Amino acid sequence: MKVPSPGAPSLLLRLTTEEGAVGYGEVAAESPREAGAALEELAPLVVGKDPRERGAVWERLAWAVEWPGGANPLAAALLSALDLSLWALAGPATGLPVHTLLGGRYLRQVDTYAYYAAESEGADPPAGGVLV
Repeated sequence: MKVPSPGAPSLLLRLTTEEGAVGYGEVAAESPREAGAALEELAPLVVGKDPRERGAVWERLAWAVEWPGGANPLAAALLSALDLSLWALAGPATGLPVHTLLGGRYLRQVDTYAYYAAESEGADPPAGGVLV
């Protein structure tokens, strides 16, 4: 298993509740087919569970993933995508915005950071960016 390279194909994960609410997550994987197969194996741990119990669902998922010799990049990406989907579902399920579920408003403004790696020597930076 290797870390997905920049531009690796993405797999869009969509979780839908019985009430019709939808939560999305995304996985960048060298093999979307492999990621899809792994998601199928994890599905029974998510299907039918209450999205308001996101922490318990995530714990079950984390324990179900084998970590021989350390973290598996694909497993970590899948857990992340499922976690994002569950957070997106927990908001409507509780009637609260996700930022409230995450602890509420803390800052009025958040500094951002962007990283750009030039593919080749002499490449032009993105608009407004600089090459380092």
